[in-house]
Amino acid sequence: MDITKESLVNRFQNLHDDELRRRLGSGELTELAQEVAREELSSRGITYSPAEMTTAEVEESAVAGDLVPIARYLEPAEATVLQAVLDSEGIPAFSPDAHMATANYLLSTATGGVRILVPESHLQAAHEILEAIRRGDYALSDDEDIST
Repeated sequence: MDITKESLVNRFQNLHDDELRRRLGSGELTELAQEVAREELSSRGITYSPAEMTTAEVEESAVAGDLVPIARYLEPAEATVLQAVLDSEGIPAFSPDAHMATANYLLSTATGGVRILVPESHLQAAHEILEAIRRGDYALSDDEDIST
């Protein structure tokens, strides 16, 4: 999958202001991604400088509010897939029961499986993504090549 300026623009347009600022300040973006992120923030009327956010502010903005459950799975792998999709869309997601479910499947079944938790501030966006998954929006077509 080639990462183009257009694909970055599309991805960054869907991120919340705080998440976009967090990603820009993380130091993990390529030069092109940094440029696109700054342009997106500018188009929203937000000025940004790297010194603007401390590490604590970056971490706090990513997980603002109480953690609330959005889904529950008996299979740890299903929970992992949802968590990965949410994370890839800029929504912090946590599965505090995943290790227990993997280590002791019978106990996991008795306790109700693996919960996926998201910050309350991201709840609406997480529900939208969960619905998109249920509709099949994230499904791969049979002829899609995933080897690259």
